[in-house]
Amino acid sequence: MGHPDVFRQAFRALADRGRYVLTGQVGSAPLRVHPAFVLGRDAVITGSGSTPMSTFADALAMVAEGRVTPLVTPYPLDDVARAFRDLADGRVVGRAVLVPAAGGAP
Repeated sequence: MGHPDVFRQAFRALADRGRYVLTGQVGSAPLRVHPAFVLGRDAVITGSGSTPMSTFADALAMVAEGRVTPLVTPYPLDDVARAFRDLADGRVVGRAVLVPAAGGAP
């Protein structure tokens, strides 16, 4: 995500040699990052435009057919602090996913 309120914490959670993919800019304020932090982590900051729906459907089909297995570590939405700590400490393999409580507010 490219929102300034999220970028700093999310970038800090990035593993060494990690890739930060900007998928949108929801605010008008620019993002600020010191080049030394990018170099120190040997990180890559890149952008990704929209994915066609057909590509998304193909990816879901591969999961459904068992050809690929997503690596997901789920966290309850109210445990977001632990999710960020685990990301920062390198304890998450794949994606950390925040899951809202069943029946919770949208």
